[in-house]
Amino acid sequence: MKNTALQSLLAGLATLSLVLGSGEAAAATVTITEAPPCGGGASQTAPISGTSAGAESGDRIVLWAIAEQTAYVQPFVASPFTAIAPDGSWRNFSHLGANYVAMLVRHGYQPPATAFAPKLPKVGGDIVAMDMVQCGGR
Repeated sequence: MKNTALQSLLAGLATLSLVLGSGEAAAATVTITEAPPCGGGASQTAPISGTSAGAESGDRIVLWAIAEQTAYVQPFVASPFTAIAPDGSWRNFSHLGANYVAMLVRHGYQPPATAFAPKLPKVGGDIVAMDMVQCGGR
């Protein structure tokens, strides 16, 4: 009798576990798949692209080019957001730098024009995910 009760309890717990899952949503991600080459200055640009997963409606990408110790929002201060396609891909261009950062952000996020690179905003709040690559790729 005890064995049957224990088996029933375990079966019930297994079913409840399947129904409830982990209780956590899958973490959103952003990945840079194509990065510009190394360089600097306001006159040269190159494509930057990547993918995102787990984005909510209205989420978008904020790109940064890092030169020395300063991160500059890309492609321009006046247009700091990159749209996410329905398949999760995104594409824009960036001025050249030494490193590139992509942030998956909520609709209300407003990036600063520049930031001290070691103090770039971190994941949390309206910043959902982040990826950083060196110029030319990983």
